[in-house]
Amino acid sequence: MRTLQSLEAHAAIAFHIQSLSKVRRLASWQKALVHSGLDALRDGGTLVYSTCTLAPEENELVIARALERYEEMVKLVPTLLAESVGVPALTQWKGRAITGPMGRARRILPPLEGFFIAILIKRRPRIPEEDPRARR
Repeated sequence: MRTLQSLEAHAAIAFHIQSLSKVRRLASWQKALVHSGLDALRDGGTLVYSTCTLAPEENELVIARALERYEEMVKLVPTLLAESVGVPALTQWKGRAITGPMGRARRILPPLEGFFIAILIKRRPRIPEEDPRARR
């Protein structure tokens, strides 16, 4: 199993291959696609998000943003891939923690190119229970 250091090294290599502006542009598109998909998804529906990059800006940070934006309406669930397939997603990047249960998403690190996969389930938002005293 690969260590966090080797995983960060792979991410750093992938990050440097692409220009920062390209990564930012692609990450912006990825966020828009995920948000559009979640908006269109029915309650109980599943969105599988997968990329062929190791750039955290296009992977974990996109999922973290969706989890923040949709809060209780979206749940990140385990991928059900065997633990021998890839490694858990990053929980920090550039010294900062990534919000959400990212360990449920997976990074797949073959010799030449990397992949990322996360599964989101849309839940019905919780409706606050009405306080019976408010009816008086």
